[in-house]
Amino acid sequence: MWVSPYYEDELDVLRDLIGADRLLMGSDWPHAEGLAEPMNYVKDLKNFGFTDPDCRLVMRDNGLGLSRRRPA
Repeated sequence: MWVSPYYEDELDVLRDLIGADRLLMGSDWPHAEGLAEPMNYVKDLKNFGFTDPDCRLVMRDNGLGLSRRRPA
């Protein structure tokens, strides 16, 4: 299971519950859950104590991992 939380959610609690490797940054701008500048999400992650490697997972690597083909 992967989660794309709202940017105002308690990101540290969610990270501690399911792990940074299960969080995805999602932007659906101009809808309420999106950000006009998606990279600003990194500031929120940092404010919740995410490390640089955690930020890379959430902002990039987790999404890339989901887009790779896997054997059935």
